[in-house]
Amino acid sequence: MRIEVGRVNTNMFNEYYSYKLKTVYQYSILLSKILGVDKNKLWHRRRDLDNSIEYIVDDFFKRMTDYDKVQYKSLVRCFINDKEISKYNIDRELYSVINYFIENKRAFEITAYEKEIVLAAVILNIANNIDISTSPYKVNKNNYKTIVLNYLEKFNKIEYIHLIDDGKKNTNVLLELIKTNVRKERRIFELLSSNVSFNKYIDISLENIYYLTSYNYSVPGLNKLDRAAGSYIYNHEDIDDKFALMSTDLIVVTLMKLFSVRKFNKMFFLPLKREFILNENNLKVLSNLLKNDYLDKRIKILYNFDDLSEKSNNLFGKYHLDYYIYCSKNTKFDSIDAEFKTKDYLVSNDFYLNNKRFVDGLLEDRVNVIIEKFDGIVTDKKLVLES
Repeated sequence: MRIEVGRVNTNMFNEYYSYKLKTVYQYSILLSKILGVDKNKLWHRRRDLDNSIEYIVDDFFKRMTDYDKVQYKSLVRCFINDKEISKYNIDRELYSVINYFIENKRAFEITAYEKEIVLAAVILNIANNIDISTSPYKVNKNNYKTIVLNYLEKFNKIEYIHLIDDGKKNTNVLLELIKTNVRKERRIFELLSSNVSFNKYIDISLENIYYLTSYNYSVPGLNKLDRAAGSYIYNHEDIDDKFALMSTDLIVVTLMKLFSVRKFNKMFFLPLKREFILNENNLKVLSNLLKNDYLDKRIKILYNFDDLSEKSNNLFGKYHLDYYIYCSKNTKFDSIDAEFKTKDYLVSNDFYLNNKRFVDGLLEDRVNVIIEKFDGIVTDKKLVLES
């Protein structure tokens, strides 16, 4: 996977997502040779195994990363009502396997294939959890072999699921693949991490969901250089715009790290200045990045209320960019144009206290308003480890 650091590139996340899909698919294929049921009618041909696992993993990932809270348990119970199975918390996995049957117009076979469906869900659950457990950002007391054996032992308790040939040969193959993938993933994140260019995230919600992004850099000896010369370069080379784009790139890296441990409930606000927004080249780059639905849901442009104008609003519309309006303690607030009353807002607690009637009015009109509640500052490593 080739990744260019410091350049906003939607392919960076897409390639990592595909890599994770492939990893869980490979683990699932190997696990299908370790765990089985008697006379498996679903996977009696290799092509059937490959096609079903590929669909099930892809469907599972799409649903796993979606914010929508579907009631998987009640939907699964319409087809499989085994109380013993309900103890294992595999409803999401079961739903994706059932969806494979439905999409292939085989819904009438679900009852006849119940054991095979449960097996496929178990394999998917183990494969996904092995990948999470071996993330570089997951603290483990156990070695890889113990992790795998613990999962196998847990689900081997289901009476009709058994080990194939004691599972030894393919378990060893699985362990070697895990070691290879761990080395590869560590290398990916080593290339994407830097002590001289990084984001800090200001936690602005007590639920630890919303974060303000602050780009930081550290250049040894920089303070010894001529300040006037440094200031000239900064102001005449669009350095501020470049920093904003680098910060955006680093948010994507943070989201990749969170994805590695399957944490999806974070939203990052990217504060952008008026000069950045009025440069259409910048907006083209951001527009390309946020075409990715996953990133679009989790990276939000933040634009100061005092900088609002018809021109900036038209540019946001031209490039199909949503944004939050930011109101701080010092926001000069008199009135607001009708076109901005339906936007999303992030407001400081001080602004809320000083303009309570206005904010409460927006809330009554069901406008999305987030009120800042400072809860600390974190780096992405701490963010992932504490999630």
